[in-house]
Amino acid sequence: MSLQAGDGKGARDSKTWWPTPTLRVWKKAVDLGKTDWREAFKILNPVFADNVCFHPPTYWKPKRGKKIALFLLKNVSEIFEDFQYTRCFCDSLGRNAVLEFKCRIPPVPGQEESRTNRSMVVEGVDIIEMDNHGKIIDFKVMVRPPNGALLLKNHMEIRVQKFFAKLAPRATL
Repeated sequence: MSLQAGDGKGARDSKTWWPTPTLRVWKKAVDLGKTDWREAFKILNPVFADNVCFHPPTYWKPKRGKKIALFLLKNVSEIFEDFQYTRCFCDSLGRNAVLEFKCRIPPVPGQEESRTNRSMVVEGVDIIEMDNHGKIIDFKVMVRPPNGALLLKNHMEIRVQKFFAKLAPRATL
């Protein structure tokens, strides 16, 4: 397998650093998502396969489907601060990519700051597999250190609970 990598010295917007059309759309959506996730979703929606398999960093069981993958990515993007990609590796066919990132996760709001609930810098990778048409069919996120993944999990549990509470049928008297 031959690998292409970004130089990490400012070439992040070049075709060398983002070597496939799907990855360039991904980068554009991530940048746009910092200010306008509605527009970012419009851009991202076509590059995800309907049955994409999403592997979150905080649970072992993968989640299937475009809607849940985009929901999870939107929420994670709202949690991560100072997000930046640091390297990109892609196979020679452009079907597999690893995007290394670095960001900060703030403490969970409303919870007492502690050793496990404090702001921390994390590193991670997005491992992306695309089909022959450039659609993302598998998306795996890994985060380190482990207490950073736990902090992210705590953030996400609150967001997911709020989401499902909105969907719950209202009790009538």
